[in-house]
Amino acid sequence: MLDIPYLRKTHKVILVREYLRLQDLDPGLETANGSFDRTNYVPKIANLTVHVITNSEYDPSSLLVDSSHPLQVDVAETVDNDHMERLSSLIGDGRPAVEWEDVRSAVLNNSANDEELEKFLARNGWATLYTYASGLVVEPVRQAAPRDHIVGWVEKYGSEDADIAVFEAETHVGGEPGNMRFATANDRDEFSQTALYSIKPSDQILELADKVARRMQERVNGRMWMAVYMWRDNFTRTGWMIGSSIGHRFAKIRSKLDRGRETLRQIVDSGEVKPFDVPGTEVDRSQLSLDIPQPNDPFFLVIDERSTENLEYLRRHGAILIQDLLTVDDRRQFGWPIMLTDVLVLVEQVVLSKGHYLYTSSLDSLARGAINLRGSRGADRRTTI
Repeated sequence: MLDIPYLRKTHKVILVREYLRLQDLDPGLETANGSFDRTNYVPKIANLTVHVITNSEYDPSSLLVDSSHPLQVDVAETVDNDHMERLSSLIGDGRPAVEWEDVRSAVLNNSANDEELEKFLARNGWATLYTYASGLVVEPVRQAAPRDHIVGWVEKYGSEDADIAVFEAETHVGGEPGNMRFATANDRDEFSQTALYSIKPSDQILELADKVARRMQERVNGRMWMAVYMWRDNFTRTGWMIGSSIGHRFAKIRSKLDRGRETLRQIVDSGEVKPFDVPGTEVDRSQLSLDIPQPNDPFFLVIDERSTENLEYLRRHGAILIQDLLTVDDRRQFGWPIMLTDVLVLVEQVVLSKGHYLYTSSLDSLARGAINLRGSRGADRRTTI
């Protein structure tokens, strides 16, 4: 549930049902799974042409940038073969680009600043690329790759004259935000601004999340409160946590919350908030005026656990779920969509972003969204692990 009118202030966006009406098609043809139906969405009478961008063209192993034109620079007549061979050995096995710290270590033993290193790479046929760490828009990083491995979206598709371009499959699994890297820091930062400030949940989601967050703070008598996001699958499927019993899970949570309480203490004592590296973000200093959590304070928990016994165990040990904070009036005012898990979890995501400390996993796209929201509101980057 995005705020489409807000997004349209800065970007050209059309909904599927609006597109269908423009083509004199029944809006009821819209697919429930969000896919573009190439058969029913393209009326033959309109003579529309469709270009399909296959999944292999933008999967995580590809090396796409927004435009390769800014990367076209002269290469030195004499290439530093020793250093470049060492760097080239780091490419492969699904790794299309080299992380910046690995570049520094392989090429110049960390002795040069970033500007000098970028010039060195350019002279030797490589390019500096700008992207994000762990799929998080709030963590901008550099990478490097051989210039002749890079494909520019503009150069590849700019001359395509089809009426409709269709992505064949989903665009988020294992990929970079936006499914591409960027040729300049400015281009990446412009994308960051779009992702963090132009795309936002609907007012209905935000208003309900504000209510829930206020009630959570009331539960801790106005002190800072902490949040945990832990999907049950993440305990076993990813090996994120050792032990599958509810006791093992809670022990992990408690240790992280103890660490979080100490982090918040240090931030308050220093009087300094260190936000994420996001251009234009206003630092949120409001937490500096609040008391830190107490050892036995309850915490906000988002988890897909369905066992009544396990949920009661978590509640007895301080967990508060969104069901504990929503009222009948909340549900009535929001309407029937709040009954859907996919809608309720969007409210939970915003609530997670408002916690003064968040323990989660960036492996999960919903968790990444919560972290990005924290970055956009100017939270201290040390309050998210």
